[in-house]
Amino acid sequence: MIQFFEFTILVIIVSVSGVMAPGPLFAANVSYGLKGGAKTGIKMAIGHTIVELPLVILLGIGVFSLEIFPEFRTIISILGAITLFVFATIGFKLISDAMILWSFGGILIMFVLHIWMDFVWLGAVSFFASKSSGILSNRNYKVLMLGISGMLVYFGITFLIEI
Repeated sequence: MIQFFEFTILVIIVSVSGVMAPGPLFAANVSYGLKGGAKTGIKMAIGHTIVELPLVILLGIGVFSLEIFPEFRTIISILGAITLFVFATIGFKLISDAMILWSFGGILIMFVLHIWMDFVWLGAVSFFASKSSGILSNRNYKVLMLGISGMLVYFGITFLIEI
């Protein structure tokens, strides 16, 4: 049970950085949310889920190669850490951990722990965009993203130390 709790916390902390990162989905959500409100964000989260779930499953299927090629996990850990530093993303590491811990059930657990944040974040952002542009100020958003990026650097260092 402790292993599940630790994994849950890890997925949530790492996922929040991707969910809240500015990018095309975020920009489109704010743009359309100005007129459509929270429903726009929920629709975007549903579309994101439809695209992301098959990708997560396909990545999970590839984890079977860990049994045949044990060095693959070390390589993925190093590449995951580098990716954290460069791109602030670590989805494959979480997917491979989920697959190793609980097989395909782990992929679904990891995905549910991740995707609910897309729904909450995109719904909230589009809601607030429709109400006022001053609620989520540019400065406060930058401070929040700086803190989340710092957490990702910490996780990257932790992954390198565990090798």
